[in-house]
Amino acid sequence: MGTRHAYVSLSALSQGLANRRPFHPTVFGTLGSKQKRLQKCCFCNCGGRFRVTMRTVRGEGPAQRRPMVVVIAGPTAVGKSQLAHELAARLNGEIISADSVQVYRGLDIGANKPSALERSLIPYHLVDILEPSRDAFSAGSFYELARAATTAILGRQRVPIVVGGTMMYLRWYVLGKPATTAPTPEITRAVLAELALDEWDWDRCLARLAAHDPERAAMLHRNDWYRLRRALEVVKSTGGIGIGGLPLRGGAPCSRRATAAPLSATHMAAGPSSSSAWTDTAPPATITTKAPDLDVDFRCYFLSLPRVELNRRIDARCEDMVWRGLLLETAGLLRGPWAAIETGTGPEAGLDAETSKALSAFRAIGYRQAIEYLQHGERTPAGLRAFLAKFMQASRQYARRQIQWFRSETLFRWRAADQPDLVDRIENELQRVSPVDAHDDAEDARLRMESHREAKQMKRYQSCLQIFHDDSRAWQVLRALDPSRPSDPGVHAPPSLPTS
Repeated sequence: MGTRHAYVSLSALSQGLANRRPFHPTVFGTLGSKQKRLQKCCFCNCGGRFRVTMRTVRGEGPAQRRPMVVVIAGPTAVGKSQLAHELAARLNGEIISADSVQVYRGLDIGANKPSALERSLIPYHLVDILEPSRDAFSAGSFYELARAATTAILGRQRVPIVVGGTMMYLRWYVLGKPATTAPTPEITRAVLAELALDEWDWDRCLARLAAHDPERAAMLHRNDWYRLRRALEVVKSTGGIGIGGLPLRGGAPCSRRATAAPLSATHMAAGPSSSSAWTDTAPPATITTKAPDLDVDFRCYFLSLPRVELNRRIDARCEDMVWRGLLLETAGLLRGPWAAIETGTGPEAGLDAETSKALSAFRAIGYRQAIEYLQHGERTPAGLRAFLAKFMQASRQYARRQIQWFRSETLFRWRAADQPDLVDRIENELQRVSPVDAHDDAEDARLRMESHREAKQMKRYQSCLQIFHDDSRAWQVLRALDPSRPSDPGVHAPPSLPTS
């Protein structure tokens, strides 16, 4: 046994004693380069300050305790942003957004960005950092920027809290970035020739990728030609190895081995990304992660809700976004940074590869459907509701893919998002020296199994509109898009974009 001392304030000491928790660096600060698991603490009053004598276990090894990073994941609309904000306020934390849309300026309503008030109370990173007109953003970009932000936050003796639902972003952030290389012009031409050979038919082209990298194929949104082309370039550059099979740089090299669940016959027949093909009843992938190999102490959580309740929340959020001005926001983008976009059926919706890469933000769920409606939709209440139905369906399908993906990620502990004491429970868990072991986590196992069983019930799910169930509010939104439109008798003042 060894003995070490540290001086702490009375308030920190009182907090530790009152909560009866193992003492954590976020409370007492760094206690030395050889800090190990605490076994026993003794206190004595030393001139107004308190000396903490900590006995350490020599058998734990010489390694310093790794800094802690909290990761909050979950399907869209589950409540992960609120949890992250409350934890940041309690833990002296800063939030890193793992959202592929929040990085863009001007995409506010559809990205569900934190409010100006929230951002004034807690520092947020990777929000409003890029222009949607010219800046592309990828999982590799996120990895580099998020890791740099993490280092800076830890240097300030604060707790990084990463929150989002973009699956590949979080996997790379925790486990490391695959060792991909930039494609040569010859590789790009060869891939484009293969896509042309398939007549740019999305399902046939996606099947090419699924033959080598089914996990990546399952993640792609329909008609996301840029990311499909990039994934095929990786396969061709590596001799048939998908992104998931490449060695990792950073994080936990060689610590993860994954076998993706095979694509079902129904899935392939309907097309891997068609709306009718996606079910999440397939057994999850088998992934083994050795936590000690990770470079920091990741505490990863996935928030879960009963599927019907989650789908109701998703539908309500979609309606609320439209009511708050999603179509007005998108119309403004189409007059400005997205003026080159014209939706269509061909590759990249008629855009050349470089333009499509720079305008990748317009493919985000919500904005993609809004662009299609503004350019080709019927400006009637029925047409608005048809647009809403597509928006809701795409959002629910994305949530389903998120749930299926994270069922196979054993590093994440599943927690019920509807617990009234959720913040307290997770805060208590974070005070432990070691994270909860997956084999001892009954709640995690139960929620994973329940999500698997609930998948079959979703085939009978029916949306129920709360805001646009009648025509009056639909006309109000339409009138805001076109002030010269004759007013419907039930219409009052049109909605305006919220200020923030």
